[in-house]
Amino acid sequence: MGDASPQDILIRGGQIAAIGHFAIPKDALRLDAGGRTLLPGFIDSHVHLQLSDARQCLRGGTTTVRDLGWTPGVILGRRSALRVSGPDLLAAGGILCPPGGYPSRAGWCPADTAVQVGTPAQAEQAVAAMQASGASIIKVSLPFPQLPEVVRQAHRRGLKVTAHLGGLEELDQALAAGVDELAHFTFSSVRVPEDRIQWMVAHKVAVCPTLHIGASAQRLDNLGRFVKAGGTVLYGTDLGNYGPPPGIDVQELQLMQRAGMTPRQVLDSATSVPARWMGLKDRGAIRVGLRADLILVNGDPLRDLSCLAPPWKVFYGGDEVGQK
Repeated sequence: MGDASPQDILIRGGQIAAIGHFAIPKDALRLDAGGRTLLPGFIDSHVHLQLSDARQCLRGGTTTVRDLGWTPGVILGRRSALRVSGPDLLAAGGILCPPGGYPSRAGWCPADTAVQVGTPAQAEQAVAAMQASGASIIKVSLPFPQLPEVVRQAHRRGLKVTAHLGGLEELDQALAAGVDELAHFTFSSVRVPEDRIQWMVAHKVAVCPTLHIGASAQRLDNLGRFVKAGGTVLYGTDLGNYGPPPGIDVQELQLMQRAGMTPRQVLDSATSVPARWMGLKDRGAIRVGLRADLILVNGDPLRDLSCLAPPWKVFYGGDEVGQK
């Protein structure tokens, strides 16, 4: 990107085998990508994959997704199949909430997506069940009286907690309980006070903005101040909700830029930053030994983010993703 000089990249066995100038194997299948930009495949940190098309996500340049809420047995059961066909799937499973809380009556998901927790013992049982099912993170919905115990149990098991919340009271509850991440920042257009932003940055609380599903001047301002303070931002679309398309959501990226993020920060929020945040050491960058989850785009996204969609080519585990 930018002033980077052209280089050769060798893919072998689903991984990046060499970068730079090297002897190209005689039997190698060559692809001339002159004039285009190669990037790591995108990581979407907030999707609801059952409400979209996994193959379209992959064709659109999103090679890893993290599902933040669906019936645990259904969404967690899809991981092994998608690991082969793509995109790679991480998931929270169900959404832990108080009895009768969101999303127990929400029309967008099956009723058993809501894991209702009313006591400390149920909090321990729910977190243990999600972990046993293969959850990579615990998602909660606020307000939630048992939140401190849920966070304690999750952290004891090495799992982070992401919170669905609306206004400032719920934000304060989440921060007091020690949540690691906000699944929306915030979902309502409330001004987040500066002291909360500074606290979040100091305590390394990450934010997934999801601006496309409810952009407002105040939500952009909140994100801009958080970024300026040094906060961690994860690109996420809330795919399945009205608006975001499967694949790379350019509108979300452009809204993040409007909020004050540089193009480089925007791209990092969809590649290297979530890879580190989720402990995915095998992706998120273009480096020898990493997975060959890659996209080729027509243009330079550091100059124009709109060139990201649709990608010219998508590679998942080294294999080119077909367009049919």
